Amino acid sequence: MKEAFAPLMTPFKRQDNSGWLVIVTWPDKLEERLNGFRSMSDVTSWLAHGAPEWLKAHPRNKNL
Repeated sequence: MKEAFAPLMTPFKRQDNSGWLVIVTWPDKLEERLNGFRSMSDVTSWLAHGAPEWLKAHPRNKNL
């Protein structure tokens, strides 16, 4: 049976104050940056509702 392959998802406010991004750090330390969040509220909503589907569809999870 395969173990869960859950990445760490960390929100960051952009230095130029143009919004937020989420840095996804996979267990093998590969990082992805997800841009396009206008506010921390958008990030929180995506983490609760969009991230699970994003993870299911992500190509890295298809290789497990």
